[in-house]
Parts: sequence; structure tokens; C-alpha cells
Amino acid sequence: MNYLEMARLAASQGFFAQACFFSSQSAAKSLKGAVLELGVPTQACEQLRLKPLSRMATSTRYSNEAINCAAAVLVQVESWDSH
Repeated sequence: MNYLEMARLAASQGFFAQACFFSSQSAAKSLKGAVLELGVPTQACEQLRLKPLSRMATSTRYSNEAINCAAAVLVQVESWDSH
């Protein structure tokens, strides 16, 4: 099971802090992997809206926003891979 799936599972069971944590891990690992493997310029990462995953915004009330942000990051990383 990947981090994004764990985030969704945690949120569905009411574990919102864990959902935020796994969302953040999903996005971070995807971005790091893409930057290293694909040689993606770091400017491409700067265009992503990652505020919902920041330490200040990972309170339990933002778990759905964190999951959506992580999912958007994965979509972006996958698009880089297809080029």
C-alpha cells in the first residue's frame, strides 16, 4: 500500500493527523524521486501548491485538503514521467 492510499484509509477511519502525515510523505517522496530520477528542474516543483502539506497546515481539520494536495502532486509527477 502506498502513502496516499494510507492517507485515505486513515482519514476514512477518523485518524486525521495520520492522514495529514501520510499525505505529506506521499508528496515529498514523489517529488524527491522525480527530481532525482528524471532530472526535473526544481522550478517545476516551485509551481506546485504545497501549503496544505506544510507543518503549519497539518492540523486534523485539513486532512482532506492534504490528501487532495498529495494526489495533485502525484498527478504532476506522473506527467513528468510521460515526457
